[in-house]
Amino acid sequence: MAASGSRNRADVLDSVVQPKGDHRVTIVWLHDKDEHFTDSVQFVKNLNLKNVKWICPSLVFPDSSVALHFATSCALNHYPINPRVVVAISGWLAKSWSVKNSIEFYTLVAKSRAALQSIFLTHGIDDPVVPHSCSCGEEATASLVNAGFGEVRFLPLARFGPTAHEINRSEMVKSWLEEKLPLA
Repeated sequence: MAASGSRNRADVLDSVVQPKGDHRVTIVWLHDKDEHFTDSVQFVKNLNLKNVKWICPSLVFPDSSVALHFATSCALNHYPINPRVVVAISGWLAKSWSVKNSIEFYTLVAKSRAALQSIFLTHGIDDPVVPHSCSCGEEATASLVNAGFGEVRFLPLARFGPTAHEINRSEMVKSWLEEKLPLA
């Protein structure tokens, strides 16, 4: 499971990017790193992870917080799967303070499921949607760590949109996925 995102066009079919090597991992990439579906397809192609099959659904998602909420719901055993890795580009949790309470309220199973997940989170410091100085990424990271998620790595970005951070973000996502997944 990878991050989630939003799309402007609901008429585009799901895109599958086939592996260029032996198929070892399938990633459902729900995140549009910008505002257009084709950006996600190009983004995953540019990561050049040869043993990964990418599925980029055409469904409309509100934003990358869906990946973080999905990870939390999986830890709480609301779904029969538990993703090993979650990537949230420009992600945050609207109710980040409630994550730890939710995990603690449930059984030890929820805590152990959360501990098995590794999360990579990026968020801009200057968020045009949030009118105040944004520490959403830091708050989400702290909440996930306090709730017992295995590893939460946070990459703050100076601002949103195409920047010099784009290359850094792509390289960080690629490096992190290579570290966490059995791609070789």
